[in-house]
Amino acid sequence: MTSLLSPRVGIDFAFEAHVPTPAELAAAGVTFVCRYLSQDASKDLTVAEYAEYRSIPVDVVVVWETAADRMLAGHSAGATDAADAVALCTQIGIPGTPPIYFACDFDATPGDQTPIDAYLDGVATEIALSRIGMYGGFWPVSRAFDAHKITFGWQTFAWSGGNWDARAQLRQVQNGVTVA
Repeated sequence: MTSLLSPRVGIDFAFEAHVPTPAELAAAGVTFVCRYLSQDASKDLTVAEYAEYRSIPVDVVVVWETAADRMLAGHSAGATDAADAVALCTQIGIPGTPPIYFACDFDATPGDQTPIDAYLDGVATEIALSRIGMYGGFWPVSRAFDAHKITFGWQTFAWSGGNWDARAQLRQVQNGVTVA
């Protein structure tokens, strides 16, 4: 007999005037948060925030994003970003095995895939493929899965044309939601 897992509700946020407390998240039915790692401390997950989420528990997903089109910078950018992401995870207290998503936060074309793949190859020089995730629209996420550049996908409804890749474990289905 096959059982289906019920979808879980999660949110992602950065630069919020009010960061929801774990109690507010629980009251809203949120069971996981997606939080940022970058070179901008004002939007990043903090040590205290991570500890608070884990105490109730709310699962934490991390995504590296410095610029929407950073992946176009290629291999060396991917290697640098992955090393920085791992260092921040260590600083925050995130154990060494969860996935780290890297953002492709723009409407990437098929012609953009070569530098995107090079970026992900750079990421793979610093972390194992088993931990590499990608955030983006349907096409770049699907192409990255097809090329075996990622193990995890977080697909946004933006730039997806109503398509969903069944291999993506996370689906962002709405923006602008207020919690608490």
